Amino acid sequence: MTDIVFLDKNTSLSDFAAYSLKKTYFVRYYDGFALTEQGSGYMLDILRTDSLGFMDCNSSIIILGENANPLSLPQCSYVIADSSRNEHITLLQKSGLAAVTCGTARTDTISFSSISEEKIIVSLNRSVTALSGKIVQPFEIPMDFFPAKDIYHILCVAALRILLDDFDSDMGKLY
Repeated sequence: MTDIVFLDKNTSLSDFAAYSLKKTYFVRYYDGFALTEQGSGYMLDILRTDSLGFMDCNSSIIILGENANPLSLPQCSYVIADSSRNEHITLLQKSGLAAVTCGTARTDTISFSSISEEKIIVSLNRSVTALSGKIVQPFEIPMDFFPAKDIYHILCVAALRILLDDFDSDMGKLY
């Protein structure tokens, strides 16, 4: 089981991630109001909250949403953050945690090389170590742009799938 915590006041990012991940995982999702379970396979516990004081989990990922303003971060395996948010980058630098940045710059861990109304070519710009311990080398992958309306949402889901080792790099496709 992997714990995924969305620090965000709004549910659009966590809703999109839960919707996307339920296709290949058993997702238990608490959005702050309701608890749902959907899908099948490896279990993901997804929690959306606007604050988190303490967390003691070995295999966990924290995603900083667009409206997240935490003062500190608990220990975890990875933090996924929007590189356009200066306060997120400053917090990551202070925390010393393993980070995956998502954004429009080539210096981001996850970005994109092209976009159309229906597809986005997501780029992993540097090697990362998945939760499984596997080193994932840079690659590009086409992903559907619909139903997400926000590029950061798609980049976060791509980052989650990469960290969960949910892809086949030889074929270059995310499941």
